[in-house]
Amino acid sequence: MKVHVPPVTRTDLENAALPTLGVTVGLLLAQLPVFHPVAGFLVVVMQCMMSVRVKGTPTQRLQMLAYVWLILIGTVAWGIVGAWHMVNAAVGVILLSLALTYWRHFFPDDWRNINAPASAIYFFTLALKPGLTALYGVALCGLVGIALQAIMWKAWPSAFAPQSALVRLKSRRVRKRKLPVDLELVTNLKTDLWRYNLRLTILLIISIFIVNRVHAMHAYWIPLTVIIVLQDNHADTLKRVGGRILGTFIGCIIGSAILTLHPQPVISMPLLILCLFTFLLIVKHNYPVACIFLTVYIVLLIGRSSTNSFVVAFERTAYTLMGGLLVLMSSWLLFWRRKKA
Repeated sequence: MKVHVPPVTRTDLENAALPTLGVTVGLLLAQLPVFHPVAGFLVVVMQCMMSVRVKGTPTQRLQMLAYVWLILIGTVAWGIVGAWHMVNAAVGVILLSLALTYWRHFFPDDWRNINAPASAIYFFTLALKPGLTALYGVALCGLVGIALQAIMWKAWPSAFAPQSALVRLKSRRVRKRKLPVDLELVTNLKTDLWRYNLRLTILLIISIFIVNRVHAMHAYWIPLTVIIVLQDNHADTLKRVGGRILGTFIGCIIGSAILTLHPQPVISMPLLILCLFTFLLIVKHNYPVACIFLTVYIVLLIGRSSTNSFVVAFERTAYTLMGGLLVLMSSWLLFWRRKKA
């Protein structure tokens, strides 16, 4: 049976190119000795800042980017506090779950580009306990990302024009408003979002308990997997879990095989960029295949500084599987509203 895959469009190329540019800049900044221990933070922040697409006047664009920048700074500060004690971490994930739900409502066009990076930063901080270095790095990269966006407005104006396909139209859920973020939406969350928030909160608390018991640095992939694969409805969640697990397994095999060849930076760096670009290019069309490229990217990025690449690949597979199984179990236990046939 043939699987129909929609053709990659010019918009897909543009949407993949800008975040990839941001990641490239983040990788270059990470070469500075002071920021080398927090390289992952810099890469995630630059990808986030360049993924957010805003329209309007330059002032309105800067306002929206400033909101995102403050979210990322607040999240890493949140993680620093959470790293002090398990109770702090548990309270932190409850607040994070609520924040993720509200960001979905506040940023209907860009919430996916904000929720995943902010969550990654929070769990990075819990796992690595980097202190103020991460906070400084996130703040610096946020400013660099805003400046890079402003440069692209001048260098590539057609991509940011209101009629450009790259700049998404407002969601139907969003009313006309004067501010980029409508604070009145705080009291108007839909019932489905409240259900989603409750499921996410329970799963994140369980995940944090497991992470605390495992005592492994990369165990934060468990709650990250929960956040990424959990969807509003039962059917979409099952598809997401299956695609994530399958893509991760295959990607770990490929990534480990590449690391056994001990590629030099002149080869591994372009390969990193290529894997990320391909992931961003096809993620909307074929999530399982996109996860393969994302996993190869992560295994190569982390495996370069690891003495045993197979350990990184095994941990990635095991913790992704654990996160996926948590979500699968919740499919039959936690407040699902299944679609009628």
